[in-house]
Amino acid sequence: MKIISLSNLTVDFGKTLKPHEFISMLRREVLDSYLRSRAESNGAVSIKALVTSLEVLSSPHAPYLVHYTINNSTQKPLAVDCIVGAYGANSKVAKSIHAGNYACAIAF
Repeated sequence: MKIISLSNLTVDFGKTLKPHEFISMLRREVLDSYLRSRAESNGAVSIKALVTSLEVLSSPHAPYLVHYTINNSTQKPLAVDCIVGAYGANSKVAKSIHAGNYACAIAF
């Protein structure tokens, strides 16, 4: 079975999967809402913004430095201990932390 994404990428399911592998699919709006609700119920504060970059500082105990904008305003930095998100493999966040290439697909 061939799956074609909105960006015209294709994958042939079943040709490259090993017997112990699987393809996990989910609805992003459900996952995003679930992650946001869980984080907020445990004390996190949500900020509706566009992440422009992410810095991982040199010390293992240093916070992440998130650069973001709200409504195309001036870029702001925010130091955080934890980031909760459902970012894509090609997102600015993934590139900022040098997530690298993935050996398998999770969903298309």
